Amino acid sequence: MRLIKEKRKNFSFVILAMCVLSITGCGKKVDDKGTVDSGKMNNERTNLLGNADIDHCLMEMMYYDGEKTEKRYVEVDKAKELYEEISNLKIKPIPLEKAREIKTPCFGISAGNKNKYGDIELTYYDGMWLRGTVKNVGTEDNIDLKYEYELYEADYDYKSAFDKYMMVDDEAKISKGGIKMANAKLLCNYNVEFYQEVDEEIPSENKGISISGVDIKKNDEIDIKIKNEGNEIIDLFEWRIQKKVEDKWYNLPTYGMYAEADIGRCIFGSSEETFKKSIRKYGNLAAGKYRVVQEFNFNNDESDGEKEDSENLKVAREFDVK
Repeated sequence: MRLIKEKRKNFSFVILAMCVLSITGCGKKVDDKGTVDSGKMNNERTNLLGNADIDHCLMEMMYYDGEKTEKRYVEVDKAKELYEEISNLKIKPIPLEKAREIKTPCFGISAGNKNKYGDIELTYYDGMWLRGTVKNVGTEDNIDLKYEYELYEADYDYKSAFDKYMMVDDEAKISKGGIKMANAKLLCNYNVEFYQEVDEEIPSENKGISISGVDIKKNDEIDIKIKNEGNEIIDLFEWRIQKKVEDKWYNLPTYGMYAEADIGRCIFGSSEETFKKSIRKYGNLAAGKYRVVQEFNFNNDESDGEKEDSENLKVAREFDVK
């Protein structure tokens, strides 16, 4: 058991260092808007987990019941057994447009990819397997990730696999909605269940702080102008973009390689500043109504170095993508 924990620690470090939420696919290319070229199928693939790096990265299994996603690591000593079980499935390519039919409950698998830029993600639902990979078509200094998806038919008893291969001493990671499910970045285009519903009201102005402007640029950037009408310094923290669907707000799936926060940035009292952000973690935003949400708190540093511990505040500003 101690060896397993040590392995898990080492492999987890590799996973964190990669910091990627990539999505793989099946011969059909997906453009930046999330639309699918359904005219191609990969008739040559025989292994759903081809190119998986199971020797250096832990595999994860996921189960999404329509309300929450449960994620568990695969037992280290059973990873190769699961790999062989999935690899030996007799798969048949089918048009990717049928991915629209994937609903809940569904099962997922994530495994490191030897190409180093992402994980191989598999989603299983009712005899269908959605596969994805990511590759860098840019350079090491200027990363440009392209995502591809593939869809296959092959029956599988995912319920038995989940119980058989999950790491017994690993606490499940539970998240609301399907935003953490394998291939959620594509599936949310077809089914809002794969977003994460936001059940809180976020004001446009909070204690003198507001987002006074939002401007989407053509180079995967967004300008966010924040106004501080008070006298105190504010510290900025996490920011995100949410989408409105049928009068409800949802968090969007992101590509982990581009995750970022505003820790270390601040705005002085009675001032307004514009911050440039990359939106590459969201891909290109399809037409619709969105809002930027910015977390902040008042800088309570005192002469003795103590800082009051309080929950971050939030403000939001809506914008449209046409």
